[in-house]
Amino acid sequence: GSVKSMIGHCIPAAGAASLIKVALALYHRVLPPTLCEEVRTDLALGNGRLYLNTETRPWIQGGRMPRCAAVNAFGFGGINTHAILEEAPGQNTGPLSAFLGRRWKPGSELLVFVQPDRTALIQQVEDVRERLRNAPEGDLRRLAMALWRQRGQGEERLAVVAEDERTLEARLAAVVSKLADPARDRLQTRDGVYFNRRPVAGRLAMLFPGENSQYPDMLRDLAIEFPQVRHWFDFLDGLYDGERDLAPSQAIFPLPAGLSAEERIELQKQLRGMELGSESVFAADRALFALLTAFGVRADALLGHSTGENAALTASGVPRLDEAALGACIRRMNALYRNLEMSGVIPDGELLSVGALSLEQAQDILEADPRLHLTMDNCTNQFILFGPAEAIAAAHATLKQRGAFCTELALDRGYHTHLMSPMAEAFRALFASVEFAPAGTVLYSCVTAKPFPSEMEEMRDTAAAQYMCPVRFRESIENLYRDGVRVFVEAGPESHLTAFVRDILRNRPHVAVSCDDRRRGADHQLRHLLGQLFAQGIPVDLEPLYGGMPQPVTALAPYLPTAIPVIQSTGPVATQLRACLHASMPASHAHPLPQERIKACETTDDLAPPVIAKPLGRPGALAGHFDLMQEFLRQQERVMSVWLDRRRGR
Repeated sequence: GSVKSMIGHCIPAAGAASLIKVALALYHRVLPPTLCEEVRTDLALGNGRLYLNTETRPWIQGGRMPRCAAVNAFGFGGINTHAILEEAPGQNTGPLSAFLGRRWKPGSELLVFVQPDRTALIQQVEDVRERLRNAPEGDLRRLAMALWRQRGQGEERLAVVAEDERTLEARLAAVVSKLADPARDRLQTRDGVYFNRRPVAGRLAMLFPGENSQYPDMLRDLAIEFPQVRHWFDFLDGLYDGERDLAPSQAIFPLPAGLSAEERIELQKQLRGMELGSESVFAADRALFALLTAFGVRADALLGHSTGENAALTASGVPRLDEAALGACIRRMNALYRNLEMSGVIPDGELLSVGALSLEQAQDILEADPRLHLTMDNCTNQFILFGPAEAIAAAHATLKQRGAFCTELALDRGYHTHLMSPMAEAFRALFASVEFAPAGTVLYSCVTAKPFPSEMEEMRDTAAAQYMCPVRFRESIENLYRDGVRVFVEAGPESHLTAFVRDILRNRPHVAVSCDDRRRGADHQLRHLLGQLFAQGIPVDLEPLYGGMPQPVTALAPYLPTAIPVIQSTGPVATQLRACLHASMPASHAHPLPQERIKACETTDDLAPPVIAKPLGRPGALAGHFDLMQEFLRQQERVMSVWLDRRRGR
């Protein structure tokens, strides 16, 4: 991206500015944008590998090749320099980019309050309101950090998510009004206020979604802000390291410009495909599990839905696989599936999602046509059927007459039916070479709706059986609730499982919250999730939100004048300079001036004295130009130093 679009032309310092920008991009593994309102058509729809990046995007790079970037500097005075930079070797763990990520677009902040009693809590809120009135923060993030690091202890816990001071003041005013009632034990609003005097008591389960949760640009903001998230998309790109025509990240994070409508449709089709669909959701699930772990959220139980069971399995540590072995296992599983598909042993068909009707109300339809198969029992009001096109069409018509809402899904394979037995058997043979052992966190399976068995061979059987057995998600949630789980956190893209849990448990005491919200944005939803957990008294560590903030500067430098000296030549002098410096001649017609003309320029005495101090000959004019540029750079250095000092002090 062009640095000129961000800070203007730095004249002879343009190359230095570009070098700084590229070095920071490599360090934070972020692709900064070229800022522009509209991309030229011939640039936007080019067929080459180059494109104009107009949005801040995560820099995904898997495999053996490091990240590289080129710098082209075309500055004043004839600068024409090119450089290629490469990321530093051995950076296995990326820098904490939280302080950078919150600056690249307007965002929300999470502010937490905790006190031993209601009076003290209201007083703390009033103190913050007074602080905002008397000394506006300008940057809520610094206030949020102070509240977190200076928090006390107590049972009165409040969390507020706000985008700016005005919004925060309005929400705090409403909080004071509502919490003035001592009988109020709970307060929760859609816009981000969470208070719970008597949180639900119980264990916490993490839920991992499977296919049909993926979508373009999922978790993009979190991948920019947190290296734990970006790492798993790096991992996914590195699985095939150039073996595929399209890297997974090219479909997950499509280019902001340069793609036609047809090309975008094709990328979405690939993202919904069998291979990339399951792989992308797996990477997103593991990314959010890693992020939750970084924030100190610990699960007592894990449950995967459909292919999300693979994410739950590997997150639990039951299969003893490091990342290299995990990557090799995924590659082998995909190869086995492709071989089975080519052999024709996996039949195709159609999937039908049925809503607003319970499975019990449709049981007679399933029993009447043996070609229909139940693949998923998701919640009280939603299940999914699979079968050949004509059987699905007939069931669709009958179910619609009964008041059901039916949707045909894009996938055309009978996952979670006995039709997938060849794949389950192939995977079971593969798992024979993988060590399975119980882990510290209880792992549940939607195959049995119970915890995984503790014996190794039975573990392998259960892991493989998910491909040919219906997903018993509703029953699994009921059993988790029976076993004491009251808090359900969805660690994956979208929020389908959260909606399922709410439908299953209805009015029973529980908390169901997702890491992602497609309408709100994953970065905003993360703050809401952490705020809700904090208000529930669940241990969280908010330090990753503030790890990169610079320390304030106590002494501020005075403002300096920003006026830049300008050469103002008289008419005759300007004419003479143009003649000497070829400024008035097109480049295509430029040719050396006669020596007598140059000599005349150097020796003329009857012209008005110039404003510049240097002689008027060609060397003098150039020297004057460079003196001016040096003074300009000194002025800019002083101005930027003052600006940076003031920013650090705020």
